[in-house]
Amino acid sequence: MASSGVNVLRYTALATGIGYGFYHQRSLNAQNRQAKVEREYQHQASLITQAKAEFKKRNMPSDSVTKGGDGEYSFRSVILRLRYFWLKHLGRASDSGSGLYPSQTEEQLGTHASIQRLTQTMNSDIRSK
Repeated sequence: MASSGVNVLRYTALATGIGYGFYHQRSLNAQNRQAKVEREYQHQASLITQAKAEFKKRNMPSDSVTKGGDGEYSFRSVILRLRYFWLKHLGRASDSGSGLYPSQTEEQLGTHASIQRLTQTMNSDIRSK
């Protein structure tokens, strides 16, 4: 039989191994949790970046439409920029009900309709080229 000193050494080594395994498992789990949080953060950041780019693409006129062929601003680009300003800052017609914001007067609606017609003709000209 083994002496009691050897048994104490064995059980001490066993308890130390179990303690180290517990500590090591906790540190691995903490690293995995931190990596998961970092991946989620990066994913959210990429979604925000994509949303900002999409918002900018939808709400800003593109350079290919606003610039003339020689790089100078053309009359068409000025009209498109005025249309963009008009729709963004002065209100636009809604799709439901009467289709008017209360702040729009008859004069503004007439101008708005003429801008829409001008824009439609310019868009058809652009598509035909």
